[in-house]
Amino acid sequence: MTYICIIAMKKKDFNWMILFWIGIITLFIWLVLKEFGYINTPDLIRIIPYLGGLIALVGLIKNFGGFEAKLEMLIIDVKDIKSDIKEIKLDIHSLDKRVTLLEAR
Repeated sequence: MTYICIIAMKKKDFNWMILFWIGIITLFIWLVLKEFGYINTPDLIRIIPYLGGLIALVGLIKNFGGFEAKLEMLIIDVKDIKSDIKEIKLDIHSLDKRVTLLEAR
């Protein structure tokens, strides 16, 4: 007998703040080592702080992109709530008319 096992894979969301902090830490470590003279910079190694800064910038921009998406969803939800409130107001208005007619009898 053969069993088929289906495992639901969770979509892993990448935390872009981790990338930002990796870039900042790389830049900081390079600057400390350079200051104490452990790094004598040939041209290839001189680009390390630029790469660290670029990685930090990409992480920060991606993180702000996530905030933007959450904000857009919030705006959509607020619009839905507003439309629901308008419908409820119309229902209450029609109920008020019905109550007024019943009280008049």
